[in-house]
Amino acid sequence: MAPLGIGPQPATAPGAFQSALRQRIQNARQAIGNQQQGNQAKGYHVPKTHPPIIPDQPCKAAATVFIPPHPQATMHGMHRHGISLIETIVVLCIIGLLIGLLFPAVHVAHEAARGTSCQNNLHQLVVALEQYRVTTKKFPKPALPNAVGGWAIAILPFLDDQPLADSLAGNPSISKASLLPIISHRPSIMTCPGGWEGDSSSPGIPAGHYAAAEVVVGDVPLTSRIPWVESPLLKSLPWTRGQGPHWGGYYAARYAIDHASGDVSWHSGD
Repeated sequence: MAPLGIGPQPATAPGAFQSALRQRIQNARQAIGNQQQGNQAKGYHVPKTHPPIIPDQPCKAAATVFIPPHPQATMHGMHRHGISLIETIVVLCIIGLLIGLLFPAVHVAHEAARGTSCQNNLHQLVVALEQYRVTTKKFPKPALPNAVGGWAIAILPFLDDQPLADSLAGNPSISKASLLPIISHRPSIMTCPGGWEGDSSSPGIPAGHYAAAEVVVGDVPLTSRIPWVESPLLKSLPWTRGQGPHWGGYYAARYAIDHASGDVSWHSGD
């Protein structure tokens, strides 16, 4: 079938077409008038209607031609609304490159935050150790073999943890069953964010993260497995030898009497 407006049209003279159109309009007007008269006779309300407009000039038939869009133009328009495979790969490569650049910076920031937390712990521990020395006029005694005691237990009252100090008083045996629920959790202030998180040489008891020597408190090597309740001592450890918890090194705090504070410094390992 030929599209609308395309193909041979019947040969009709303009005058005959005009006459036929006028005749159809007159017939329509007469039918409408007859219908209105019938409605009026039945008592219906009949609205006023406008008579159809009859053109004075002959109507000229205009052919409407449908022109389909070009196939390439259609495909080009469709591709504008999508993303090609190459564009997707390029975007993924850029995202991967950005992640690769940001990951080291995030790692450095994370390590710096852990180092700051460790330094705060060491500062508070060395201040508590000095307060113990000033109060008792002596340094804490070392823990007995396989017993709970030493500096880590002695300074607990100066860290606002008197209940824990009372529970561990008297140098009880580290293997005492009733103590295991208490000593199986290391105080947070004695926990280094970069320290060894496994058990010590005594199963179920966390390893100590800090060691002390009079007015100095510092990190222990990652290989140390001394229980925290036995209060590790710096002189009994290969301190600054081996890998430390912070960039391979160690933080240590020394109490400064001149300004009554704990100075924290960093020391490199082997």
